[in-house]
Amino acid sequence: MLSITDTPSEPTYSPPQWWSRKSRPVIHQDQQSTNLPSHSLVDLLSKTTPSKHRCRPSSLPHSARNGIGQMRKRSPQKPPLRTNGPQAQVVRRDDDWTSRPELRLRILGLPSDITTHTLWTSFSRHGAVSQIDIFEDSRGLRDGSAKITFSPSPSDPFWQRIQPFRIGLGAAMSIPVQLFLEAPRRTYYHPSPVNPSTKYPELMVFSKFQERKYFHSYADRLGQILQADSIDFGIMYDQNTMMSMHTVVASPMGRIKFKQNMLHRETVVEFRVDINNRSELFRFSIPFAHLDTILRIDSGQSNKIELVVSLPTPPRFFRKLEERDTHEPKARYWAERDAWFRQTDITDFPLQVRNAPITIKKPGPIIDIGRWTTYRLKFDISSSKAQCLFRQIGQALRDYNISIQEISKFEIASHREPAVWKYIDQSIMAPHEPTNTLADLFKDESIPPLAFPVRYQLEVCISNGYLSEHNLGQEFVRRLREMDPTKAQDILEYVANQEKRIFAPMELFDIKIIKGSASRPPIPQYCAFIRSATVTPSTVYFNTPTVEISNRVIRYYAEHADRFLRVRFTEEKDEGKIYSTDKDTMNEVFTRVKRALRNGIKVGERHYEFLAFGNSQFRENGAYFYAALPHLQAQQIRDWMGSFDEIPYVAQYAARLGQCFSTTRAIIGTRTTIKEIEDEECNGYIFTDGVGMLSPFLAQLITHELGIVRTSSEPPSIFQFRMGGCKGILAVSPHSKLQEITIRRSQYKFAARHEGLEIIRWSQFAASNLN
Repeated sequence: MLSITDTPSEPTYSPPQWWSRKSRPVIHQDQQSTNLPSHSLVDLLSKTTPSKHRCRPSSLPHSARNGIGQMRKRSPQKPPLRTNGPQAQVVRRDDDWTSRPELRLRILGLPSDITTHTLWTSFSRHGAVSQIDIFEDSRGLRDGSAKITFSPSPSDPFWQRIQPFRIGLGAAMSIPVQLFLEAPRRTYYHPSPVNPSTKYPELMVFSKFQERKYFHSYADRLGQILQADSIDFGIMYDQNTMMSMHTVVASPMGRIKFKQNMLHRETVVEFRVDINNRSELFRFSIPFAHLDTILRIDSGQSNKIELVVSLPTPPRFFRKLEERDTHEPKARYWAERDAWFRQTDITDFPLQVRNAPITIKKPGPIIDIGRWTTYRLKFDISSSKAQCLFRQIGQALRDYNISIQEISKFEIASHREPAVWKYIDQSIMAPHEPTNTLADLFKDESIPPLAFPVRYQLEVCISNGYLSEHNLGQEFVRRLREMDPTKAQDILEYVANQEKRIFAPMELFDIKIIKGSASRPPIPQYCAFIRSATVTPSTVYFNTPTVEISNRVIRYYAEHADRFLRVRFTEEKDEGKIYSTDKDTMNEVFTRVKRALRNGIKVGERHYEFLAFGNSQFRENGAYFYAALPHLQAQQIRDWMGSFDEIPYVAQYAARLGQCFSTTRAIIGTRTTIKEIEDEECNGYIFTDGVGMLSPFLAQLITHELGIVRTSSEPPSIFQFRMGGCKGILAVSPHSKLQEITIRRSQYKFAARHEGLEIIRWSQFAASNLN
C-alpha cells in the first residue's frame, strides 16, 4: 500500500479506506517527506496555498485544546493532519473511538441563533445523539461553539472527511463548520464495590433484535447482545405462582431491551406497547436499592433463561416521544432523556382515566403500572457471548447484595378479573332453599354492605399490597359482613400493622387479634382519628387512621370527623416529594395531581372532594379532602371558615384558608375580651407586626388548661395563637387586664365567625449545641 512518512525514522501511515484513490495526491513511493516543504502534504489535500489562518490549538476553546492535546499524548507518533483556510477541517487517523460507549465532537463556527433542534437534525442521521450543549462566553453570549455527544458511537467517521461538514439552516441554506473529536473522559468501566480491581462495563444490554448499524457495531464488539423474548406484567398469586396480567412479545418493530446500568446502579427495561393503533416505546427503571432477590426459573432448556422480579413498590415508568419534538426554541442544552416523559397510566382510554376520580381499581388499564409489580423476563442465551454477559451481570448484582435464586417449581396463572369488588360493591344474595310460596316474593334476600370503617381498612390492606384482591373471594367478604364491625376492623388493622403479604386470607379469622384502634379507650378531646391517603404517580395508598391533634374545622364538625381525609402527593413510595422541572417531562404527574384535586378520591360509596390545605399540608404537598353529605357540602364548610372575597391573590387566598387547619388546642375554660389597637410605626417600618398582648392572669389560665409543665410559677411569656381571622403571637403584658387580649391591625387577616382562642405552641427552653 502507498505510504507517506513524515520522517524516515517514524512508522508509516496508511490512509483509511474512506480516502478514495481518486482523491489521493500522486506521490512516488520512494519519495521521502524530508524533500517536501513542511506544508506540501496539507496543500495537496486542500488544493490551496499555505494560509496564515491555519487553525491552531491556541485558537480553539479550552476543552477542544485539551482534547487535541490528549489525543497527541496518546499517539505522539501520529499527529493529526490539518487543512488550511478559515473553514479548516481536522483529519484524524483511526483510533479506538469505535469501541466507546459514547463519543463527543466539538463544533466551531456556529451562528449565534443556532438551536438544539437544528443541530439534532443535522447530526442525528449519523448516529444516536444523546446530548447537545451550546456554549456561552463569560458575558452570557453564545461563542459559536457547541458539543455533540453520541451514544453509542456512530459507525461512520463523518468528522474525518476532507469536505467540511455542513449544517442545514432550512430553506436550502447550510453553513460549513469545524469538527473536533474529543478524547474520552473516562474508561467507561465501573469498579465493583466488593473488589475495586474487578470492573464491569457501565452499560450492559440485552436485546433480541439489532437496532441499527451503529448500535449493533458497538454492542456486538463488546459482546453485550442477549436475546430478550418477552416480558410479563402481573402479581404474585402465592409464593410460587405468578398471575400474568399482560405479556409483551419481542418483534423486529417491538424489541425488548434489558439494560444493566452500573454507573447509575439501576436496571432498565424498554418495551413497546400498541395503543390505539400506534406503537409507543416505554421503559421502567429499578434501582439496585429496591432489588433484593431475583428468581431464576428452571425451564429445562440450557439456552433459555426466565427471571422473575417482584417489587414491593412500583418503579418509575417513562414513555418516549419523538426526539425532534422535545427541543425548546431558546434552550442551550438538550439530552436524550428529555424525550422520556413520566407516565402514570398505560391505557387505551386516557380521557376516561383523566375524568375519573382516584381509586385503587383503574378503569381498563393495559398495564396497571402501580399494582402489577411482578415481572417475568425470558432470555435466549444460545451464543457464548450471551452466556458470558449473563454470568457477568449475575456477578455484578451479587456484588450489590442482590441474589439470583434458582427455583424449579414455579407456575404462571392466567389473568382473571377479581370477583371481590363485585361482592363488596353490590349486595350478595343470601342462599336459601326455594319454597315456591308467596312469602318468597316479600323476603329481603340482600345482605347489607360492609360498614365503611371495615371497607376503608380493607382498602388500606389492598392498596399497600398486604392483601391481594385476587386472593379474596365471596366467603372472605361474607365472614367480614357477619362479624362485629369493630372486630373486623381490628383484624384488618392487624394485617396492616404486620406489613407483610398474606397469601391465605381465610386464616386471619382463626388468629387472636390484639385490640386495634376501634377497641381502644377514648382519646383526648383535643385529638381525633384522622384517615389519610398518599397519592403517587401510579397508584394510591390508604393508611390506618391515626390519632392527631385536631384543628378548628374538625372540632366544629366533630360528628363528621370520619368524613375528612388528609391527602399527600408524593413520588413513588419511599421516594420523597414530587419536584418540579424546567422541562415538560413531568406533565403527566402534575396532571394526575390536578385530576385528584378536580375529580376527588373515591373509597367505596364515599367520594372525597378537595376542601382546603393548611400551612403544614402545603409544605408536604398535601391537602384536606371531605366526603360530602346532602346537607353539608365542601363549599358550605369553606363559607363557615370566613369571608375571603376581598383577597385577590390565589396564593394568599389558599394561605388564609389554611389558617383554619392549623393544628391547635382550643381554650374553652374561660371567656375572653378583645381590644383592638394600632401598630407601632416609625419611618415606614412596623415594629409590632404580628405581636399582640394578653394579661398575666389569662396566661396562667392557659397554662393550667393546657397542662404546661414549668420549672417556676411564671407562665410562658409568648403564645403562638389563632383567633377567628387573626394570627401571630401574644406576649404577656402587665398593662392588659384580666381576660383581655389585645389585637393589632397587622394581626387581622380576614373576617371569621369563629372567635375562640386557639393555641399552637408557647415559649420554652431549648437545648443548645456547640458546633
